[in-house]
Amino acid sequence: MFGYTAYYVRRRLAICLYEQGVGIKLHEKAAKRLLETDPNVVPFQPLGKPRMREWVQINPVESGEYRQYQSVFDESVQYLLSQPPKARKAGPGSSCARAQEAKQTQR
Repeated sequence: MFGYTAYYVRRRLAICLYEQGVGIKLHEKAAKRLLETDPNVVPFQPLGKPRMREWVQINPVESGEYRQYQSVFDESVQYLLSQPPKARKAGPGSSCARAQEAKQTQR
């Protein structure tokens, strides 16, 4: 995502590298708690976009410090697993779009 490596859960973006840190999607309360208590955590605002309440960015000083955030990464995955799966988009030329066209033609 944004030209960087990303991790998806059920076709939803969960974790992504961004500039000098890692963006993470969490439950809103968990994101707020991290922002209030961890000096390495800032709002995730890729490409200058407005602040997103479920997203934070972790910017540790040393790359080895990411290990202390393993539980946060796990929490992100569990949060997205608890959400309903994201529906596939039926864009032009997709098998879903062709099936819809076929149904309409048969009528």
